Amino acid sequence: MPGMKSRWLSGMAFSIKNYAGAYPNPWYLHAGSCADLGAMGHYPALKGRTRLIVVDTLRVLYNGGPQVDPRYLWNYQGLIVGTDPVAVGAACLNVLQKKRNEVSPPERLLSPPPKHIEVADKKYGLETSDLSKIKIIQVEL
Repeated sequence: MPGMKSRWLSGMAFSIKNYAGAYPNPWYLHAGSCADLGAMGHYPALKGRTRLIVVDTLRVLYNGGPQVDPRYLWNYQGLIVGTDPVAVGAACLNVLQKKRNEVSPPERLLSPPPKHIEVADKKYGLETSDLSKIKIIQVEL
């Protein structure tokens, strides 16, 4: 279960990037701020295998990363769950960006921008990164 965190190499890391450990020689995918991580979705051993993505958002690292800096941990106290890694990535990016904007208004964009989410949608056709097309249900416990 990946944890939601910002990351210096790809902007943020979870859902799509989580497949890198199962992909042969994923190092070339790190070029261009990891924009082409979506290519892993067409790898035969991974294609169609995703059934459920659960992202740990109990404590979110909203700046820096992947090394944890306690100054940038946020007790979001949630889970983000979905069946589409691109949509889950887009939803997580939305949550993470709202927190960054709150801490450092008016807007504190991730650097580098997490291009891999939109590229996975537009270039590799792996579902949607468009929040207006993603059904988000928030459950309070």
